[in-house]
Amino acid sequence: MVIKKATTLDFEEIHAIFQEVHDLHLNNTKETFKDIDPFTKEEFEAILEDENSFLLVAEEIKIIGFINAFINEKEGRHTKFKKTMH
Repeated sequence: MVIKKATTLDFEEIHAIFQEVHDLHLNNTKETFKDIDPFTKEEFEAILEDENSFLLVAEEIKIIGFINAFINEKEGRHTKFKKTMH
């Protein structure tokens, strides 16, 4: 297995995985999820361009999984300014 940073060429395979998961959620909890495209090309490209976000893929001949993480910098109502990763 290879773990690598996602590129624009990975969109179709990542979208297929995202759609599969979204369909499971949609079919089992219709009251929570909307029947929409869960991950647009524009959203994907924004993640790739965002310096506070990264997207990694796991590949075995094809992409079998991915992870997206982002850094959030903010001050909350009860907290001082802090930097967190989600």
